[in-house]
Amino acid sequence: EDCFKFTDNFIRITLPISVQDGTQSALSDQVSDQVNRLIHSLGDDELSVDEILKMYKLLYKQVYKSKGYFKRHTIQPALLEGYVEMIYPNKPKSQNQKYRLTAKGYCFERCVKE
Repeated sequence: EDCFKFTDNFIRITLPISVQDGTQSALSDQVSDQVNRLIHSLGDDELSVDEILKMYKLLYKQVYKSKGYFKRHTIQPALLEGYVEMIYPNKPKSQNQKYRLTAKGYCFERCVKE
């Protein structure tokens, strides 16, 4: 019953997700927050790591000293979870590499805004 929300124009179904253990839950909450920020930073754009870092500085007043750290702890989890994709997947270390949202990322962004 809690999964369904009825209004005049639509029906929203929310399916619960089970959590395995407390340690995994705390880690996934942290990654989810990082992925959430990355998704909102990208929006409809294709951005390089430098451009994303500039966006973080403007939006969140957050500065990372290392691009490598940012890529490992923010971009990599988003890639693995399927929210973000590389525009040149065959050349992950290309200097022209940029990132964009996948369909899953767009869906997540819209669901969070509502």
